[in-house]
Amino acid sequence: MAHSSKPRCLTYLEATHAFADPDVQEDINDACNRLGQAMALLVERFARMAKDLHTIDLKKLDAPFKPRWDVLSKDLGDLLCLYRNNAGYISGRLKLLPVAARNMSGRSRRSYQETVQILQSFVTLSSEHFARTRSLVERALALSQQVSMFHAEFAKFVALRRSDGQKEIYDVAAKVSDVEAHTKQTCIMNAELSRPDITHLAFSVFRIVSSSGRRPNRSKIPQQRMAMSENMLKVTQAYHALELKGSELAHAQYTAQIRMHQTDCLGITQSTVASLACDTMLSLESGLALFLSIWARLRSDCGEILQWLHAATPTEPPQVLIGYQECGPSLYVALSNAVDSCVSSIDPSAIARAMS
Repeated sequence: MAHSSKPRCLTYLEATHAFADPDVQEDINDACNRLGQAMALLVERFARMAKDLHTIDLKKLDAPFKPRWDVLSKDLGDLLCLYRNNAGYISGRLKLLPVAARNMSGRSRRSYQETVQILQSFVTLSSEHFARTRSLVERALALSQQVSMFHAEFAKFVALRRSDGQKEIYDVAAKVSDVEAHTKQTCIMNAELSRPDITHLAFSVFRIVSSSGRRPNRSKIPQQRMAMSENMLKVTQAYHALELKGSELAHAQYTAQIRMHQTDCLGITQSTVASLACDTMLSLESGLALFLSIWARLRSDCGEILQWLHAATPTEPPQVLIGYQECGPSLYVALSNAVDSCVSSIDPSAIARAMS
C-alpha cells in the first residue's frame, strides 16, 4: 500500500494486497487485541465505581446510586458476552466465503446450479447473523444512552453540593451527551450502509489502529490517507465529528479538574464516571464499526458474485474473485483474525466474577 499525501479511494485489489501484508496484519491484530482488552477492562472499572458509589450512598445525601449502576454493570457484562458470540458468527462467515467461492472462477454448466445454491444459502444464513449484529447495536446504543443519563444525574447531584465550579460540571455533562449522540449517529450510519466501497472497510479497520495508542511496528497504516467515495462522505464526517466531540469532552474535563479540590470526593467520582462513560461509548462504537463494515463488505461481495453468476453473457469476474485469484483469501483471513483478536480478552467467566 503505497504512501500518498493526497487522500484517495482504494481499489479492491489495493486493499487486498494491503491486508495481505504481514506487517499490516500484525498491527491490525495488535490494535484489535488492545481494543478487546479495553472492553474487558470496562467491567472491572464498572465494579470499582460501584464501590465508590456505595460509599457515597452511605452518606444518605440522595437516593442510592449504586443499585442503578449495578443494572448498568450487568447490561455491560451481558453486552460484551453477546459481542463475543457475535464475533464468532462473523469470523465463521469470513472463513466460509472463500471456501464457497473457491471454484467460482472456473464455473461450468455442471457445477453452476450447485455453486449458486451454496452461495444463496451462505447469503441467507449471513443475513440471519447480521440481524443479530443489528440487535447488538441497538443494545449498545441503549446502554450508551443510559450511562450518559446516569452521568447527567450524578453531575447534577454533585453540582448542587458545590459552592463553585458548577458551570464546568454541567459542561462536562453536556459533552458526555454530545459523545453519546454522535456515537449513535455513527453506528446508525454504518448499520444502514448498502454496497459501500472497499475504502469504507479499510477506513473502519485502520482507524482502530490509529486510535490504539501505539504506533504500528512496521506498516504505514496511520500515514495512509484515504478518501471515501462521494456517497460515503457522510460516514467520514461522522467519524471526524465523533473524534472532535471526544476531544471536546477531554478539554471540558481538564477545565473542571482545575477547579476541583484534591479532597473533593464527589467531584473526583463525577469525573471518573464521565471518563468511564466516554470510554464505554467509544470502545463499543469502534468494535461495532468493525463488525458493521465487515457485514457490509460481505453483503456487497456476495451480491456482486451472484450478479456475475446470473449474467446472461460471460463477463469479467467481480473484484472479490479477482482478488482471491491474486492473493488467495488474504483479505477475509486478515479480517477473521482481527475479529478473533478483538474478543480474545473477553472472558465470560471473568465478567461473571467481576459482577458477583
